[in-house]
Amino acid sequence: MKWRSCIVFSHWECIFDTLVCMFTAK
Repeated sequence: MKWRSCIVFSHWECIFDTLVCMFTAK
């Protein structure tokens, strides 16, 4: 799953992606 990668790379570059991933994960 991509959202897992986002969590690992919770950098400012993936900040937005992390939010999206979390929403999709929900």
